[in-house]
Amino acid sequence: MKTFLEMGVGGSFLILLVLIFRRFLSGRVPRRFLVFLWLCVMICLLLPFSVPVKWTPVSWADRIPLVAEQVSGETPPAGETSFYSLNEGTTPKIRPALTLPARAALNTLFHVVEIIWLIAALSLAAVVLFRHVQCLKRYRISLPVAPRDMDLCQEWLGKHRLVPTMQIRVSDQVEGPLTYGLFRPVILLPAKLCLRGTELTCILEHEWAHIKNRDILTKYLLYLTVCIYWFHPFVWVLVSYLNRDMELACDEEALAGKGLYFRKSYALLLLRLADNQRTSWLTGACFIKHSEMEERICEIIKKKHYTWAAAVLAAVVVICIIPAFISISEKGAANQTDSEPAAAPTLAGNGMEPQVSAKGSSDSRQMVEGADIVRLVKDYIGNPFQTFGSDLETGVDSSGFVKEIYKLAGIELPHSTEGLLTAGTEIDIDKIEDGDLILYGKENENHTISLVHAAIYIGDNQVIHASNARNGVKLAEMDYRPLEGAKAVRILE
Repeated sequence: MKTFLEMGVGGSFLILLVLIFRRFLSGRVPRRFLVFLWLCVMICLLLPFSVPVKWTPVSWADRIPLVAEQVSGETPPAGETSFYSLNEGTTPKIRPALTLPARAALNTLFHVVEIIWLIAALSLAAVVLFRHVQCLKRYRISLPVAPRDMDLCQEWLGKHRLVPTMQIRVSDQVEGPLTYGLFRPVILLPAKLCLRGTELTCILEHEWAHIKNRDILTKYLLYLTVCIYWFHPFVWVLVSYLNRDMELACDEEALAGKGLYFRKSYALLLLRLADNQRTSWLTGACFIKHSEMEERICEIIKKKHYTWAAAVLAAVVVICIIPAFISISEKGAANQTDSEPAAAPTLAGNGMEPQVSAKGSSDSRQMVEGADIVRLVKDYIGNPFQTFGSDLETGVDSSGFVKEIYKLAGIELPHSTEGLLTAGTEIDIDKIEDGDLILYGKENENHTISLVHAAIYIGDNQVIHASNARNGVKLAEMDYRPLEGAKAVRILE
């Protein structure tokens, strides 16, 4: 849920951006472009990952985790673990870490909220699915069009052979025309309405626009977004405006190249249908659903003027949306060349002086003790887990957790369990000490052992490790996994 909350914040900005664009320039660009923008917003909200882009920060001070505030002339209390920045003449003021009971209470509260969110999301999904299935059952009880309209429908279908399986049918179970079926689309006409000539053509052209643009698939993505973000008010705004813009886009495409008489017939038909139709947004892509009638009539009457300036601004909006798929990774500096080695802050404590060490240097390993690592690692119990993550605040996996903890101590380690084995000295597991690593193994089908998980030993047969997405960083017994095939590695000298 935390991932969806973070994506929801970014999604709010994108929704506001599209609303501003829609307010001031909707008449300068095609309506289908607005639908495309809403679709981009939904994809941003639904994708649980982003494309990493490496970026090298200007200075090391920007890369130091925010675990301390720099205050000139203050000394940290005795026995506290602190971190020195590269700024000379300053010492850090320790920000008090949450106690284990407080972290446990926060985790419990967060799990309760997660359960409430999941129950509500599943309940809403069940309601949406049930109502949609019920609608489809009613739609399938339909009949072919009346003989008097058969010739016109056959002629129209002959001009729209892009989807050879498309059908036109009539039902007394619907109050207004609509389209259903993703792979075998059906245009369903209400039996109560007596449609003739131009009116029937107006409806068919509108529904054809829904079919050729796969608006039903867009609707399904919209249902999924609503079920996940049911708590997000901006998502409900997205629902309203996306439905409205889809209808306006289909109006625009249906009227393209048509004369004044056709437009007049189209507008009068909209007014006629508005008095009879009360369809729900759950039923599919339909002719009149969820639209402001006044806005649609105005869009039909007025003449559109698409300009290059609006096209350029549209391109800018797309460029603003693209970064929502991209996360700036500050790990780029860790991959610098050997001619420009990255510096790291050294752990201070037990009378050690602040020192900047190159990654993996023996000096930093000699200056740091196991007790320092233990005090440091306890402060991160309860932090989130994330596959392939390497940020102690937003999420880490098991090897990423070990890497980042030792990185704070001025020691660079690889981000892989197998790499950790060769980064230090392998020892007997019976001789393990505070701050050492335990690399747990898993037997493969060919009876070989692969190292799959890493943990930091803190004494008393206990370890701290990044467990999984549900539990995050947690305290566990050393033998919570089988120790057969496990390796013990000493990083500190």
